[in-house]
Amino acid sequence: KPLKRIEDALARAGAGDVIRVHPGPGNGAYEKVALYVDRPRLTIRAAGPQRIKLYGQGFDYSGRGRTPRAIVQFNPGADGCVLEGFELYGARNGSFNGAGVRINQANDVTVRNCDIHDNDMGIMSGGDGSPDHARGQRIEHCLIHHNGSFEDPGYNHNLYLGGTSAVLRFCEVH
Repeated sequence: KPLKRIEDALARAGAGDVIRVHPGPGNGAYEKVALYVDRPRLTIRAAGPQRIKLYGQGFDYSGRGRTPRAIVQFNPGADGCVLEGFELYGARNGSFNGAGVRINQANDVTVRNCDIHDNDMGIMSGGDGSPDHARGQRIEHCLIHHNGSFEDPGYNHNLYLGGTSAVLRFCEVH
């Protein structure tokens, strides 16, 4: 609780740490969240039973440099990470592919008990063409809905998954 931004907790976290996120002020959303995860075995988890709101509106999820292309982006080196208990919405960018979650070549990433909606892309993932990257993706007990952009219709998705392997279990997608 001593930190005001989730990004500050991520900057201090080491491999294998658990970041417990409490509700925003007045149970409101954390705004313009942009997590660029590049350490292994991190767990980012809601501290209580309610989903914590991460709202991206007004941030440009460009993917340039260390700016993520998603509210939460797992990059090479972020193997074995877990994201659990969040509502992710409002991720947009000029390419119409700002995502709630992006798995960028990381292995064994789990996204669990999340509500992902109203982004350009819900969950986006990809490897580098080798069998060694973006394998073991697990998406469990998630609600994924109403993602896409009228500015680029037909090219936005609830799920746009690439890489070696992905498993979707006990989810509702519409």
